[in-house]
Amino acid sequence: MNATPSFQYRTIPLPGREPAVLMNLTMPKPSPVPVALVLDYSDSWSDVTRQLSFLQRLLAALPGDWPLSIYRLSSPDPIGRNDLRLLDFIECSDLLGELCFDSRVLVQARNQGSFLRPVIEALDAKLSEQSSDPKLLAFVLSDGEFTDFGELVLPDGLVIATILNSTEASSGLAPPIPCFTMQDAALDSLIGRHRSPFYGAVTLEQVTHATDEHSVLPSDLYRVDESGRLTAWDTLETHTFNLAKSSNYILLDTDAEIAEGLRWKVRSASSSALTIINGATESSQGNRRLERKIADNFKVENDDAASEVLFQFNPSSPQFKTAVQAANQAMRLAESSQAWVDDYGVATVFRDPAFDPFCDDVGIPNCDAMLLIYASDSSEAKDGQVAAYALSSQRTPGMKLDSGERLAGALLTRSLNIHFDPKQYRWYLQFGDANAIELEFYNAEMLDLSQHLGTTGIKIAFSGNLR
Repeated sequence: MNATPSFQYRTIPLPGREPAVLMNLTMPKPSPVPVALVLDYSDSWSDVTRQLSFLQRLLAALPGDWPLSIYRLSSPDPIGRNDLRLLDFIECSDLLGELCFDSRVLVQARNQGSFLRPVIEALDAKLSEQSSDPKLLAFVLSDGEFTDFGELVLPDGLVIATILNSTEASSGLAPPIPCFTMQDAALDSLIGRHRSPFYGAVTLEQVTHATDEHSVLPSDLYRVDESGRLTAWDTLETHTFNLAKSSNYILLDTDAEIAEGLRWKVRSASSSALTIINGATESSQGNRRLERKIADNFKVENDDAASEVLFQFNPSSPQFKTAVQAANQAMRLAESSQAWVDDYGVATVFRDPAFDPFCDDVGIPNCDAMLLIYASDSSEAKDGQVAAYALSSQRTPGMKLDSGERLAGALLTRSLNIHFDPKQYRWYLQFGDANAIELEFYNAEMLDLSQHLGTTGIKIAFSGNLR
């Protein structure tokens, strides 16, 4: 596999300053290659636990989503489940008990010999199902004493190897099937031809030279996590990325011309493979939610009101019924600790035009967090109402009310403080001088404020990480 990593970038605007460059390190996903495991259930069958454990470690370097089939000698029919993936084998702690042993066929297989031909014919049929450039890896766990007669015809695309339980055995077939012991380095080389060394964990380092015009200072480099949090680039730290994932972002506080000329050293964490990435290409597709979260890191806001009312409805409002339905939907999600936005950052609640201040025209929320209050008209509150407050992670506190003030008509008996801690990257709730309580970051949750409110029948929910 000759695929190598590459960088794509997008220029993203930042409030009150020059744009920055968001780069994503990506790696093409290797084309899946089916893997077959063949066991010897004949009367010469012996414990293959060591061979199976060895094969687990060997195949761990291959993508876990590759399809896996398990066969026995002398039969073209696979045993076990037909939806197995390589990861099922790699992560299985009891291979003989769960995946690689079938007591129902063991008795009849004892007297059927160690014929490889039926399995090869079955694998040939699997190869014919592939549309182009068919490939299949097969590993036979055996003592090498096969009972086939005549010449075996190996189909094109089939790579087959026998892993022996003895250092002296050989296949005795024509043509001979390659046989390996568990100490044979050539077996790892065989796997290596089908392994993508960079698809997985890699380390990344900027290549700089004293005369290189295209370089950036470490102070202008940031790692970006999936929530948009920035971490300063430390040259003394080993920066590891997982290229089996699609999100490996870094932010460059520079212009696109510099980004396009940068050189990076990428080293595989599982082998000695190393490659140099020269430059980056501009991408037309971006992660809008992530870009907005990054921009929020550079906002400079004044100390005006820490929170603002997004919307407020009472029974006399024409949209009150709509607001109650939307509030109940949001509360149900909060009760089960589910998010109010989907994986793309689009709101799943309050999408009716009546709630326009909450999100933009495509559904991206306009606030970092929201406190939702629903006082039913049967509660002890003055009136039934639905109210929502927008909170900003850039302001401290995000929301503060003193004892004696009202929250959606309810009288507070203790001061309330909701704030965001940028060091911990978490929202906290505090009453009076009591210890702050950490709030859910990724999902919505219900808040029990009943002991601090002068009324009952009020439901309150909170959600951070809205954008």
